[in-house]
Formats: sequence, structure tokens, C-alpha cells
Amino acid sequence: ESVLIYECCFRVLSTSEETKLICATLSTLLTVLKYIPSADFFKFSLLDLMMDNFPRKPCSNLVLQCLIEIVGLDFPKVNIVQLMHNLFLHELQIVLPLNMDIPLSYDIGSSETQGCLLFWKYFVLELLEAHLNLDDSTEASNITAFEVNPLDMIDENVSQIKPRKELFAEIMSKLRMLLISCMVKPEDVLIVEDKNQMIDCEAMMDNDALLQDK
Repeated sequence: ESVLIYECCFRVLSTSEETKLICATLSTLLTVLKYIPSADFFKFSLLDLMMDNFPRKPCSNLVLQCLIEIVGLDFPKVNIVQLMHNLFLHELQIVLPLNMDIPLSYDIGSSETQGCLLFWKYFVLELLEAHLNLDDSTEASNITAFEVNPLDMIDENVSQIKPRKELFAEIMSKLRMLLISCMVKPEDVLIVEDKNQMIDCEAMMDNDALLQDK
């Protein structure tokens, strides 16, 4: 059943141009995200499709609500941070410029703008607390009060995460050593001169015997 739900959402989000239908689909997706396997969500690339619809003003808040649910799921830290950072923040900077005065925009903005900023705040807090280990209550309160730009907070925390290559460097090094130790080694060759002063090559498989002959 979960696959059928995701297939339906995928078809609508990837083909429809009807804003009302897209919003209804996002609302449906929001209600089922907690209860169906999350692996299928990425299998159908729904995150990319959601972000494509983020700039649509009627859909922005629904997309943010879905993202809040998604970041609360149990995903590998590297995956979730890279996906959210690369997809969501790229689209967000189009809607909310980096030089935007967020507290002022919230105070003078429409109810839709205020709702978008609030959902954005909750999304950032959920992402930082669930996947980037935000333990500082002062930082959390600053985000809640819009005293800092949440984009800067995410960029700072994401920059502290080691690249995938570094994360697996130690494991890969041990794996290389294991493979090398299991490789077939070339035969050691001992060159000797017989009593007739003829040069002869003898293959020596036993290293201990080779050391004795030397």
C-alpha cells in the first residue's frame, strides 16, 4: 500500500501543473509520512519533486511541513544533511535572500510569510537537534527568536561534518591491508652458482629456508 501511495504522489508531483491538486497531494503525503516505510520516499525521488514545488507560494508551507516530518525520521546523518543542505537550502535562498532581515520580514510580513518563516524555523531546529547535535539551548533560543539566520547555523554545522571519504578512511585502510595480505605473492627466486660455475635459479616458496640459504 505504501508503494501505491508514493506512486500516486510521484505521478501528481512530477506531471501536474494544477496548484490545488499539488497542494492536496502534499497534504496527503504529510499525513502518511510517519506511518509508511521511509525508504520508498527516496526510492521515488519525492524529495526532489517537493523541492521543485517549493517556490509555488501556495505549496511552500506544505513542503516545509513535510520536511519537518522527514528530518524527524531515522536516516543516516550524512545522507539527510547532504540532501537537505543541497536541495532545500538552494531553493530557500531563492525565496529568502541571504541578506534578508528575518525579524523585520516576520513582523511586517503577511500571514503566509509569517507561517513560512515559522515552519522554516521549526524545520531548522528539528534538523539541528536530530542530526547535527544542537545541544546549546542559547543557540536554539536565538533561532526561535529569529536573532540569528538559520541558514548560517546549518552551514556552520554542515561544514563540521567530515566528508564521506574521511568517515570511512580508517575502515578502507584496514580493508586494503586485508586484501594485500590475502594476495598471491610472487615466488622468491634464489640465484646460485654450481660447482661447474653454472648459474642456476631456484624457486623458493619457503621464506625461512631462503634466509637459511643466504
